[in-house]
Amino acid sequence: MNKDLPLLRLNPAEAIFAPFHDPNFHEELDMNLELKTAIGGRMVRHWDRLGVEWDNAKPGSDALTMKLAGRVRRAHYKHFIFCIVLPAGVEARFSIMANNARVWLGSWNSGQNRRVEIQHPMPDGKLADVELTIRQIEAGPGIADLYWFGLGNSSRLDKVIHYDLPYGDTWDGLLNLPTEWPEQTPFRRGLLFSEEDLGSLRRKLHGVGWNNLFTTMEKRARVDLFTSPEKWLGAHVPWTDTRYLRARQGGGSATFNEALIIGFVGLILKDLTLARQALRHLLTLVHTGDWAVADDNRLQGSTWDQRCFHEEMITTAVSLLTDWYAWALSPRAHELIAQALWDKGLAVIERDMMKFEHLYKINQGPWFCRARILGGLMLETSWPRMGEYVGRAKKDMLEGLDNYLLEDGGTDEGFGYFAGTMETTLGGLLAYARARKMSVADVLPPKLTRSEHFVAAVSAMEPGRMLLDGDNSNDEAITDAIPMLTGLFPDQIYKAIALASLPMPSDPNTYYRQYYGTGVYACIFGPEKLEESRCIVPEFAQLPETGQMTSNRASSGHSVRIHFAGAKAHASHTHFDKGNFTLELDGHPFLIDRGVVRYDDPRSVLIKKSSRHNVITPIVESGTFANQASVTEATIPQGSGDASSFSATIDLCNVWREQFLRAGRKIYSNHPLEFRVVDFGVGEIARPIAFHLQSLHPFEITKQGAQLVIDGIKLEIDADWASAITQAEDSVDCHLRPVHHLIFSSEPIKRFRLQTLFKIEFLKSPA
Repeated sequence: MNKDLPLLRLNPAEAIFAPFHDPNFHEELDMNLELKTAIGGRMVRHWDRLGVEWDNAKPGSDALTMKLAGRVRRAHYKHFIFCIVLPAGVEARFSIMANNARVWLGSWNSGQNRRVEIQHPMPDGKLADVELTIRQIEAGPGIADLYWFGLGNSSRLDKVIHYDLPYGDTWDGLLNLPTEWPEQTPFRRGLLFSEEDLGSLRRKLHGVGWNNLFTTMEKRARVDLFTSPEKWLGAHVPWTDTRYLRARQGGGSATFNEALIIGFVGLILKDLTLARQALRHLLTLVHTGDWAVADDNRLQGSTWDQRCFHEEMITTAVSLLTDWYAWALSPRAHELIAQALWDKGLAVIERDMMKFEHLYKINQGPWFCRARILGGLMLETSWPRMGEYVGRAKKDMLEGLDNYLLEDGGTDEGFGYFAGTMETTLGGLLAYARARKMSVADVLPPKLTRSEHFVAAVSAMEPGRMLLDGDNSNDEAITDAIPMLTGLFPDQIYKAIALASLPMPSDPNTYYRQYYGTGVYACIFGPEKLEESRCIVPEFAQLPETGQMTSNRASSGHSVRIHFAGAKAHASHTHFDKGNFTLELDGHPFLIDRGVVRYDDPRSVLIKKSSRHNVITPIVESGTFANQASVTEATIPQGSGDASSFSATIDLCNVWREQFLRAGRKIYSNHPLEFRVVDFGVGEIARPIAFHLQSLHPFEITKQGAQLVIDGIKLEIDADWASAITQAEDSVDCHLRPVHHLIFSSEPIKRFRLQTLFKIEFLKSPA
């Protein structure tokens, strides 16, 4: 007899009976996968969802069915809620046993590349055994992410989500803004700068480069004047990462970053209208029910949460706004803010920092410590027992950064994560140094002085652009980190790209803008003057711990840049792409790394696959491409290079341990206009080998290879070993641009040494 499924309260109007997002429940839920036409179907248990994945399926037919066994208790609920993510081209349909007869719940639901909540009325009778049937429109790998299945009662929901505005938009008794800008605007603490610094800061922001950034920030701030911050007052603060949002929470950007930009611009311009708008945002944040992202993080009977990203960013914004506008807030407002900083922010951050040891090994731990430092410094002004709280937060931040930054100054997570981590942590460390009257040099992590070599090696040829290795979501330096590092290290390479790297936060709804790139930290900590930007990619660079190698050679005024990627053991935010190489010719990306799309897009998982990188893969019995295994041992390219030659080899035995007995790749070139890629290995059985190449432009297939011609540059690829050459438009890159995927395939072979020749011809004179 099936047992009752749990009924975990989200709020008085909704409950969850299948919490797939909480891995602690996975063993308790009786789930079974039945394959129809799907090949390689499997359930993958993630920390925040249950993934249903397959390698291929017959187009237009049922791929598989996932059955959840158990009785569903009706209680007072009236409809089902199925919280799932489907990519475009995948459809899903639900059914349930009602009085021992299977009943379909509505028709097919098409994938939308984002999380949705599908609702269906509950049929009459006793309910049990929910089934999810999935079909695929086109052939190829697919995925469906399951977050939770639940129940709702719409008649109760309006009462749950409606919030009364406690003070109106004037916030009487809390907001004491004068009618004219006062001569003195004393800061509460001077966390990042003080009122004495405002004059020099205003002068700097009139300078070349800075004026463009500040004008962009001002435009964004004034757009917000047409909105009412109080309209967002409710259970949670707006956000745009739909992985963790309820459907009804959509439509708002990260208001805490809006408030930070508005508050900073108002302070610089002495603009009371902007100041009032920032303060309304601040008080709305303080009165919001919870600083967690959504109800899922506070589910009855569950210990799962997203971790304290949201709490950290809101704590930071509230601390800085309170610091800047202390003179406009009543004593009662200050007490409310202090209480909210701890109850809704710091208490949750402290829990995560004590609960999760792995936070100290990745970007998250150091990042979370920013709010502990800023919020703790604010509370020191009014709470007598804060003691060594801030010092402990600084110590934890430095411990995390010492683990995060490798000996060569790089990080395994790619430039995007490096830059975001620097933006967040440097703000906290600089605030600590100010508060404790210490030299900035005394609080910076020692390995940071070597990070310029990492930034140079992973930069693209165009100043201010970056390579897309790992979970890099943008080929632009979109954070405040480079200007901040330029201010801290004025003699290092950062100054050569600071102007090109200035964040221009013109689009408040961009996915990663909600985390980084407000421009505020760049304005405060960036250098007084910005020089013209130039290319910083070195002639040759090798990062022996990070696992990146790059070659940049010139030929008659043209540039040929090859980048070769490996990884440290247990690298984070990495893809199944060890041995991947990319090619830039005269700064044009010819053979690309796709990077990653936003995490709430299910294609982010599919883009990480080996076949969507410039690597080889075996073709297994099902006709699909095998995937590399996770990198459990350091997989680092070794080699040398100079102005004319480049030679590099990488041992790939570890990542191909499930497919090959031996495996490796060598790239060598005696002059810039020609290079060879040699893939070698031994398999347990004879299988076809596929060599994959990715480009934003279509390839022209030739007799024994292919060619690309882009803007007067020709790349010829000779793969005389290939028995078949195919090409298709295959998914997207980080900008959602279509990618052209070229595949050279061999005959079945057990021991192989495949040599592919690349020839470059510049058809026009250099610009």
